[in-house]
Amino acid sequence: MPRRHQQTDLDLVRRLPYGFAALLIGLMTALWNTQARAQPAREETNAEYEAETVNPVTHFYTMPLRYKASFEDGFYNATASYFQLNNAVTPFRLDEDWFLIARSSGSYVLQPPKKQGESWGDGFNNFQTTLFLSPARGDRFFWGAGPVISLPTATNTATGQNKWALGPSFAFVWRGSDEWTIGLVTNNVWSGGTPQGNDTTNSFLLNPIASYRFGDGWSLGTSPNITSNWASKSDKRWTVPLGGALGKAFKIGSQPMSIKYESYYNVIRPGDHASIWGAQLTLTLLFGR
Repeated sequence: MPRRHQQTDLDLVRRLPYGFAALLIGLMTALWNTQARAQPAREETNAEYEAETVNPVTHFYTMPLRYKASFEDGFYNATASYFQLNNAVTPFRLDEDWFLIARSSGSYVLQPPKKQGESWGDGFNNFQTTLFLSPARGDRFFWGAGPVISLPTATNTATGQNKWALGPSFAFVWRGSDEWTIGLVTNNVWSGGTPQGNDTTNSFLLNPIASYRFGDGWSLGTSPNITSNWASKSDKRWTVPLGGALGKAFKIGSQPMSIKYESYYNVIRPGDHASIWGAQLTLTLLFGR
């Protein structure tokens, strides 16, 4: 095997640009300042903090920082790594009845070769944000609807298509009891280009959410990202993960946060060289609403 294909994940991590770290530090500083201005009216419990981390239309400011590993990926069955800002929530109160909730994601990706003879790819993918219009009040049922916008921030073709894309998104959340949260987020984004071509985006997301809380912020749940690339051939469209998560909400000083470990096996995956399974570790910081 050529020497360039023996590059380790550790070598690639060293190539992570300082700008990505600076971006995360800047976001954390902004949210710390927001917390000082917007303390919650009462002290939430650890279980309530854990519930807010899985609520896509929460009124908390959240910053989920995630490392995701996709194993047995690409032609050489290597590990793809993702350093993610994963669905950070920034709520804006419009009036007494409505919120505008921005939910944003972006990743720095270390991608193994998909074909023999290709090199590793690394860089940013397309930053994506959803703007949910959501009622300020709800009786155990909450929802949001609005556009999802994919920004042309991908730095190479291995990590994403560097072009604008747009589509609708919907979120539904039901908290039937203090223990359970059931929800769903779905969207589809389109861009221009040739149908079923490499220059177009037509991607579907279905994200079911189920979380059960037991005892002082501990939780079990599942939140797989079921996706379809409609621009691909019919036998290479779908990724369907199956798995679960274990999480714990807690405080360090006055700062609420949660940590969650998840693992999923792709029971359906697009093609022979797609990742077989993955694991991810997420630290979520919560700030006053």
